[in-house]
Amino acid sequence: MPQPTRTAESNEASRVVWAIVVIGAVAAGFAPAQPTGTVVVDVIERAALGGIVVWFAARSRRWTWLLLAGSAVVLAGSLWGLAIAVVAAGSALATGVQPPQRRGPVVGAVIGALSVQVLLRAASVGRFGFTALVTGAVVVSVVVSGYRAARPEAQRRIRITGGALVALVLIAVAGFAFTVRSSATSMQRGLEFAQRGADSAAAGRQTPAGLALFVARESFSAAQRRQRSPLMKLAAAVPVLAQHARLVTTATDSGRTVTADAFDVVTVAPYRDLRTSKGTFDLQRLESMRTPIAATIASTRATIDRIDAVSSGWLLGSLRQRMTHYRSELTDAIPPAEEALHAIDAAPALLGADRPKRYLVLFANPAESRGLGGFIGAWAELEADNGHVRLRRHGHIDELNDASDWRTRTIPGPPDYLARYAVLQPERYLQNVSASPDFPTVAEVTEGLYRQAMGTRLDGVLYVDPVALAALLELTGPVFPTGTWYRIDAQNAADYLMHDQYLRYPGRTAKRVDLLSDTAEATFEALTDGDLPPIGRITETLSPMVHQGRLLFSANDPATESYLDRVGLTGAFPAAGGGDLLSVRISNASTNKADYYLDQTTRYTVRFDPASGATTATARVTFVNHAPRAGEPAYVLGNQDSRAGKVGGRPFGSDTVTVSVYSALRPTALSIDGVRRGLQVQRELGAWVGSQTVTVPAGGRVTLDLDLTGTLSAGNDYRLTVAPQASARPRRTTVVVQPTGPGGDVRSDRAVTRSLDDGRIEHLRVPATVTANR
Repeated sequence: MPQPTRTAESNEASRVVWAIVVIGAVAAGFAPAQPTGTVVVDVIERAALGGIVVWFAARSRRWTWLLLAGSAVVLAGSLWGLAIAVVAAGSALATGVQPPQRRGPVVGAVIGALSVQVLLRAASVGRFGFTALVTGAVVVSVVVSGYRAARPEAQRRIRITGGALVALVLIAVAGFAFTVRSSATSMQRGLEFAQRGADSAAAGRQTPAGLALFVARESFSAAQRRQRSPLMKLAAAVPVLAQHARLVTTATDSGRTVTADAFDVVTVAPYRDLRTSKGTFDLQRLESMRTPIAATIASTRATIDRIDAVSSGWLLGSLRQRMTHYRSELTDAIPPAEEALHAIDAAPALLGADRPKRYLVLFANPAESRGLGGFIGAWAELEADNGHVRLRRHGHIDELNDASDWRTRTIPGPPDYLARYAVLQPERYLQNVSASPDFPTVAEVTEGLYRQAMGTRLDGVLYVDPVALAALLELTGPVFPTGTWYRIDAQNAADYLMHDQYLRYPGRTAKRVDLLSDTAEATFEALTDGDLPPIGRITETLSPMVHQGRLLFSANDPATESYLDRVGLTGAFPAAGGGDLLSVRISNASTNKADYYLDQTTRYTVRFDPASGATTATARVTFVNHAPRAGEPAYVLGNQDSRAGKVGGRPFGSDTVTVSVYSALRPTALSIDGVRRGLQVQRELGAWVGSQTVTVPAGGRVTLDLDLTGTLSAGNDYRLTVAPQASARPRRTTVVVQPTGPGGDVRSDRAVTRSLDDGRIEHLRVPATVTANR
């Protein structure tokens, strides 16, 4: 009679186990694990795994229970998970004190159910799916043990089911390999022609760009069609293989989307081929470019998001590297597209779409330097009305000086401008408005003085020096100023306007006085009345002038000014921002053009303790005057002493300049050629300024050593902003950062040296780990 009792108990235990299997499967279906990345498939596979582990655990050996529960304890991703894992582990340990006949299938099923829930919600450990690998190894051990303990009939069903699954996996792998191989040619062709299209578009070649992008789009479309086969769908249901399949389809789909949008940009909205005709910009065409460019940006961002979504530790190294490179290229493509979009938004207001706008152009000559670059020799007034730009009037700077009684004019501008430059009387001599190194300040002062002199309100101010004017002549071709047969072109304009004109027309003759104004007039008439090259070539030609501070533009409208500042056109003097700052500026005090011959080199040696921020520095500025001692007009190389024949005065060819060093550190001492000299210390534009006037004789050399000290942000890297002055001759700056420790000891063997020669604002960063003396 005992046999029926054992059979009844066995049947009851079997029903309980199956109930636990169902509960475990349902609970596993709600776990966050994503074996394939497809929601429905992942739910099914998680549920299947949960049920399988419970079923086999009910039949497996005790050591697999300990392994399963112990792994759950180690990998638990939360306090609740840890608590459940501890219960499972405790149950597995408790079976050690029970006789083997009492370790029934229900106990194993419970341990399996609890443990698998924790493992499916385990914390990620290491890289490349390490947690999943550990879980998989533990599950395999449970399955193998449970299989061995199963009845022969159950083993047969397990083998059939397992064989079918293995066969499906092999079919999926083969299908994936075949699909990738068959679509590889189309994908490679798509990538190749997409690059060709991008290169052609960047060069302003619209037709070749459109053709290349069309081929790229169609090539990606062909690859898409091949990758939509049932075999790829089967691959998407296999863990690990699914990540690679999704990676391939994502790359293909995104390639097709991005090239299609780029094709629209170069055909419907060819911003690189946008050009002016007779001084008129087509504002409607400009506006039509907005939608396709915005769509391209959106699709590129969406592609990046999709790439991030399919990123997985299971990806093979080569595929992961290719996808990382692809993502980087897409990321790099967004900023220029956004700048194009910002330009489209800002252009209508700049070009007078809402009302006519008036802009004043200041033509400067750095052969007689001022803090911004050069003194203002001529001016022109432009009007922009509904996309059409025309030159209204122009003249020599003296015409503005004499336009009204200077004694009735007042200097607008911030207090630090008035404190430093009121002595130059810019209200009387408007050529001195460029004394400040900050162009928005110069523009503000200019607008106020122009309104007082001419009665006209301005909407903005432009600044152009001879080097920038030469760049403009690259776009327009040569010009012949009024009343002359002399050809001025991109090759000779800079030297001619800074120097040679004074040799051709000695003294202040009417023809020489009007030459800069007439040249500016001829250039801007060519710009406003002629047909310009594509916008791409304009940008490439003028960008260096903007970076070097030779072509600047500041507007009254805050939104427009924000855009101009973003692209670097405003010439705003940089802020130190908690780091260091260096800007060496000179201003001619000889009223001559000798700065044309003046070389300047700067060596900035910094001793920085990152722990405390304590900083000391020495700025060594060396001037070499290459001017001849005779043979040129007094207007060029004379000075007040030589013109008056003053005995013992400054000889002919001498260059007297006021040197101003801007820094985040306070100037403390100055030596000139090794002799201690006095020093004027002021504040301007949020920086310290140390100033002194020096005279450099023709053929001579003068060296200034300025000591500075202060405290920068402690615990950070050393950061330095270098803001050079746009000058007549190239200027070189060398920065040496030396580490110091708490005692101030210098480790010269760990110094970091940087040389700057291109004349643009530079932002340097030296990591604290390099400068730390520990």
